[in-house]
Amino acid sequence: MERPRRPDPEANQRFSELLSKVETEGQGFVVTKHGRPVARIVPVETARKKLTPEQEAALERILTTGWP
Repeated sequence: MERPRRPDPEANQRFSELLSKVETEGQGFVVTKHGRPVARIVPVETARKKLTPEQEAALERILTTGWP
């Protein structure tokens, strides 16, 4: 699914509003700079669902024991 795009000046000016939409509606956004995608703002749950089981285990180890 293509995420809506927001130019970086608009994303900067409306950051709180965009974060609220991410939180309440689960809608993510792609931030662009000079027409090129540079960042994604997505709900945490969406981002975590795409991790493989191995990545989930590694993330859990890092979060519980810290980074070496």
